[in-house]
Amino acid sequence: MSDLTIFSVATDRYLNFWEDLIRSSMGKMDKTLEIQWLVCTNKPNEISQDIRDYLGKNLVIREIAGEKWPFPTLLRYKYLKDSSDAISGELLMHLDADMKIESGISVANLTAMVGNSGLGFVSHPGYYRPNGVSRGLFYLQNPIFILRDFKFFLKFGALGAWENNKKSKAYIKRSLRKNYVCGGIWIGKTEKILSMCRELDSNIQLDLANGLIATYHDESHLNAFISGQRYSISLP
Repeated sequence: MSDLTIFSVATDRYLNFWEDLIRSSMGKMDKTLEIQWLVCTNKPNEISQDIRDYLGKNLVIREIAGEKWPFPTLLRYKYLKDSSDAISGELLMHLDADMKIESGISVANLTAMVGNSGLGFVSHPGYYRPNGVSRGLFYLQNPIFILRDFKFFLKFGALGAWENNKKSKAYIKRSLRKNYVCGGIWIGKTEKILSMCRELDSNIQLDLANGLIATYHDESHLNAFISGQRYSISLP
């Protein structure tokens, strides 16, 4: 049993990015954390030996098909759900393969991210705006965003790239569109994350059966899932 499982999808050239992610973590992780790294890739035999040696028994590789875009990202919930038997972490985190770890991961910041709800998300850095007086100051200092944000409010009802196709399972009504989160990172208690993945994969499969793909793929479905509910949402 490990404290944390970190999951990524790394197909084709993204395998190189994932290896850079692993290298960026070296020497930056809380040494009291037992971390399992789970990667889904179509090139399992191309994982570098230094990465294999560094991670050792904490590396779990699941081979998946080399799908065309956007399926590697759209199907991430399915890949994780289908890998549930390999997960040993009490907490489960998703990281995009092309991310890097700058300041490390500790027990304290994991606990803060998950919060009381058992699921934690991060506000999308492209759409996050401060509240109150700070928001006014933000627009005064960055006037280029005034017209841009106004257009988003007209189109979507809130900041964020929300799904506007009512036929898609990723669609939610405007009154529920509050805080748009990024799909590149999320974390939670393992069973809660797996439950979320089962629901989102079911929604995506229903869309696909109807010939639909949400505009922003897995991120669109994630934002529909969390909207109108109380979860821990960290600043970008």
